[in-house]
Amino acid sequence: MGKLTDYNYQKLEERIRYSLDNTSSSFYEELKKIKGNTLITGVGGSMVVSLFLSKVLESKNHILCAVEEISSIYSKNLEGFQNLVVVSSSGKNNGVKQILDYGNTKKYLVTASTKNKPNVEYLTYATLDKEDSFISLAATLVPISILVHYYNDEKFCYENKKMDFFSNLDLHLDFEVFYDYKSMVTAHFLESTFVEAGLASIILHDKYSYCHGRSTLGSKRKSNLLYLLSDTKDLDNLLLANLHLVYDHILILQSDFTDSILADYDLLCQAFSFVYELSQKLKRDLSKVKYAKIVPKIYHFKGSM
Repeated sequence: MGKLTDYNYQKLEERIRYSLDNTSSSFYEELKKIKGNTLITGVGGSMVVSLFLSKVLESKNHILCAVEEISSIYSKNLEGFQNLVVVSSSGKNNGVKQILDYGNTKKYLVTASTKNKPNVEYLTYATLDKEDSFISLAATLVPISILVHYYNDEKFCYENKKMDFFSNLDLHLDFEVFYDYKSMVTAHFLESTFVEAGLASIILHDKYSYCHGRSTLGSKRKSNLLYLLSDTKDLDNLLLANLHLVYDHILILQSDFTDSILADYDLLCQAFSFVYELSQKLKRDLSKVKYAKIVPKIYHFKGSM
């Protein structure tokens, strides 16, 4: 297991607390000013932050939000949107730079960068130091923790909870994840991290959509099931009573929060602990991933999309 991954996980809580204590009040004031239909985008781990931001702005600012991949925005009619919010910890990604110059909507950049780009409103959060990691750890959970503070006025912080994740899992199998709106961000963090780190193949199932044909794959091909649960509904009771007929290996991550944003944050923190411990068992270094040979050829892409 890589020492750098251990260091980054051990440093995570300190980095979050520093950012919560040192992010300027102007960050929160600028968030409050976002009104009207808002399009939100990011790349990689920043898409996870984008999804969380959309939930917070819809609930706190009472506006409609849509989250899209950067490449999709070029094919989308933007006339119905008043704002484009781009999430990028560094602000250096070529796709981020290009999209901030595209269209006539008001632009915001949620970032740790202190650089200033004309005609862009910077929402800059404080960071303790620069995280050296292939997989976005602090770069994902720091801004999300700040958004929780904006939403709820309390300073929730990640803790690496020791839980029995693996007693009923088969680590030779791939994963299927069951989620709903209350766990949407957590599910997409798991998908992004599993794929980028090469931990396992992973499929996401909306809980209700699973009831309409998506059970076929699990019945034909064995997988681990990761069930994200909070504010238990009738659908959860039905699924949990019957999923053992399809899956032999089930892990439930559960939050006691009924609020859909706080529940997602709580589940996300549990998912961080799960991913960290899984990477240890698989002997995968999340901070120094042995990426595919194609990466140097495509990562710095510039051009039309």
